Amino acid sequence: MILEILRIDTMRTRRDRWAIAAAVEAVPGVRRVLANQADRTVRIERDDDSSLVAIVKAINDAGYEVAVLA
Repeated sequence: MILEILRIDTMRTRRDRWAIAAAVEAVPGVRRVLANQADRTVRIERDDDSSLVAIVKAINDAGYEVAVLA
């Protein structure tokens, strides 16, 4: 299991949080998503064979820009 922490500066509303979480949850291999609009981060637990590139693409396709923190 891999933990990713992403920062999404444009996540400002509850709707943003839901849209981002839904986009990430749709990526194969993602096990858990916790989007926090207060600090504008998304914590993602994913399988070793899943792709961070696919996660970032899904968030970008939903209309948000991503910064990888950890």
